[in-house]
Amino acid sequence: MSRNSTDRCGEHLTIVYRYGCLGVEVALQGIQTVLASHSLPVAAFELYGKPTSLAEASPLLRKTRQRHFHLTGHGFEFDLATLGNFQLDFLEIREITKPRVAWDDWATHFIFRLDIGLGQNFAG
Repeated sequence: MSRNSTDRCGEHLTIVYRYGCLGVEVALQGIQTVLASHSLPVAAFELYGKPTSLAEASPLLRKTRQRHFHLTGHGFEFDLATLGNFQLDFLEIREITKPRVAWDDWATHFIFRLDIGLGQNFAG
């Protein structure tokens, strides 16, 4: 059976970065940008089970100096983590309902967009 873009519930995309290249604020800003570009809500999410918006999540995480998060809402799950021993950061994106954002849109923003300050980190 062939899979098409509307048949991917439960799949996820993991984007891996060199350690220190993807911070909480950049990840949250990117998530907000991609969701807004698809006219999807950026409020009414949960950060570790507590209600928040994407705009409110950044100051909350900055206050606690966390370098990771688990954010859910509107059929999405986002996990940002750091694996210090392996010198890696990663962002996992999962759509747990009917897909609304193409994986290419997430990848384009988080890999190829130089305006979020990551382009220089892929050199040599």
